[in-house]
Amino acid sequence: MKVLLKLSLLIVILFLAVVPAFAQQPPCSNLIVNGSFEEDGGWHWELTPKPPTFTQDAAWDGSRSMLLGNLDPSTDTLAFSSVWQDITVPADASSVKLAFHYKLVSQGQQAFDEAKFVLLNPADGSILAVPWREKQDTAGGWEEVTIDLTSLTRGQTIRFYFGVVNDGNGNPTAMYLDDVRLMVCTGYAPLPTPTTMPAVVTPTPTPVPAVATPTPTALLTPTFTPALTPTTPITPASLPFISATSTPTPQPKARPAVPITAISIVVVILGAIVILPIAFIVLRASKGRGKAKAEGQSPQESGGQSAG
Repeated sequence: MKVLLKLSLLIVILFLAVVPAFAQQPPCSNLIVNGSFEEDGGWHWELTPKPPTFTQDAAWDGSRSMLLGNLDPSTDTLAFSSVWQDITVPADASSVKLAFHYKLVSQGQQAFDEAKFVLLNPADGSILAVPWREKQDTAGGWEEVTIDLTSLTRGQTIRFYFGVVNDGNGNPTAMYLDDVRLMVCTGYAPLPTPTTMPAVVTPTPTPVPAVATPTPTALLTPTFTPALTPTTPITPASLPFISATSTPTPQPKARPAVPITAISIVVVILGAIVILPIAFIVLRASKGRGKAKAEGQSPQESGGQSAG
């Protein structure tokens, strides 16, 4: 019986510990469309002298990637090659992280050629930030980049722009781009700015006037009586005091409400399925012991009545 009670208590403790862990996970989603480039939609580009193209020559995952720039030295020219998507990031986003894989092919020393990722204002095309840029050849291998863009993009509509620029010096640069993801997590609003408590006003003490010391009067002599010179009254002096100042005490930060997810509901149901049968077994066992005890005492009581 004691073993069953301990087991039930352990299940309840584990249940209470696991449910909040599931409930505290904020929901996250990928806002990039066709980041694997396996389809033809989702991306925008301009028809420049070297426009981007879908390619099967190299891929990090799947069978296709996006090729930006130029691989042919004989056709190298001053050109931009870029793709982008306009994305609105929710105002309650708690985390905004961009991740992508790239392979950079650079033919010779570069002065101006480069690959870069830029945040643009879609209204006028102005540059908001350049979180990543690269000139160094990856020597045929793929590299992964992860960038935290939470503070730069929260609550805004941003153009997420990937591009390669060539200066036409005969040593072109190209980049394979694949597996682009923009993971946005919501559910926890930013903590409010703490406010300070108003300062406690300390009353200013009233100055206490100084007590005037009486001036002694000169003794009279038998020859003459000197005129008494009136003493100058003492002006009350203000006693010094220190005004007490209070240090503002910041209010505690409000904890964000924990979202209830479908996972936590499933865990609650499973916990109920496990705990209720155990509680029923414990209750029946307790009633059985009580009944057996009552039946064992009844013969003694009847014997005592007969003797009387």
